[in-house]
Amino acid sequence: MKTIPKFSYKNTKGGFFTNENLKRGHATIFIYFNTECEYCNEEAQMIKENITNLKDVELIFVSFENPDKIKKFAQKKQLNIYDCIHFLSDSKVTFASTFDINNLPCLLLYDKNQNLIEQVKGQMKIETLIKK
Repeated sequence: MKTIPKFSYKNTKGGFFTNENLKRGHATIFIYFNTECEYCNEEAQMIKENITNLKDVELIFVSFENPDKIKKFAQKKQLNIYDCIHFLSDSKVTFASTFDINNLPCLLLYDKNQNLIEQVKGQMKIETLIKK
């Protein structure tokens, strides 16, 4: 079973976020997205509407776009106000190869021990996500 690999990406606050910053004992979902992707926008909206059901999950949004564009997306979707949600910029475009994915959107679901549960290519209904 795959575990979360080592990574380091720029966050929208000007610093860096690495695998060492992940909360121990929490499930983690990586969301590889693009701010202009229709499915990505719908997924962000569904997460916002169901955030109370995801309170024990750390959500990591990663995009290869520049940090300012990602920050505007987070603000527009009102997801930047939650401590459990992080927005990261993959400026060197290494996320896809590091996490072995090849499409947008893509969700990587990890359990509280950082073991990969599932890789979801494309959009996932929030109800299914909450059950996992």
